[in-house]
Amino acid sequence: MTYFLVFEKETGKVIDKTFDQEKAFAYVLNGNGKYDYLSFDERKDKSSSFFLS
Repeated sequence: MTYFLVFEKETGKVIDKTFDQEKAFAYVLNGNGKYDYLSFDERKDKSSSFFLS
């Protein structure tokens, strides 16, 4: 299952974790360049599990 971390570009602070790509993309569209997101596949990328806490 793929999830998306939405973060502030300037600070790198994660503001949301969602399984909904449209929701993540909405942050980017509505954030006037302030936000971006990364996608992770839970099955392949075990190293990203520290983001879950």
